[in-house]
Amino acid sequence: MSFFLVQELKDVLEKHFADTAFRDPGKDEVFIAPRFFINSLPPKRKHGKDNEDFPFVLVRATEGRDEQEYAEISTQIFCGIYTAEGITAGGNEIQNMVDRIRTYLLTNRVLAKKFELQLPLTWSLGTDEERNQPHPYYIGTITATWHAVHAAVLQSIAQEIEAYGSGLQ
Repeated sequence: MSFFLVQELKDVLEKHFADTAFRDPGKDEVFIAPRFFINSLPPKRKHGKDNEDFPFVLVRATEGRDEQEYAEISTQIFCGIYTAEGITAGGNEIQNMVDRIRTYLLTNRVLAKKFELQLPLTWSLGTDEERNQPHPYYIGTITATWHAVHAAVLQSIAQEIEAYGSGLQ
């Protein structure tokens, strides 16, 4: 269930960013759509090769919990951009990327007719100096929690409707 959610998030965000371009760190004045990954970035390249990860959006499930009638799945969406401009521009660009994702999730709170976004939706951003990734690379993180109704509950509801009718006339 959690992998299906992560795959769905990746797919909808990839479509959402299809016409959006960010600076490619390997080439001057070249802009590209973000690259999308599940769970982690690809292994680092050998010394001397371009960093082909940026710009990126990475989606992963971080934890979950099963309740009586639903599953709760926590996800993180990591965003990364490169800027050739100053620190202010880098901050603006990563904020714009995070805001586009937040806006999408808040206006599309149900994914694949299975997963419902739970509020609060949290985010953080800035240079990722704690992870040794300072300017001109910027990282943003969005944490979202989703509820998914257990298949057994859906089956039970379907059986009740079949046996007793929907009650709607």
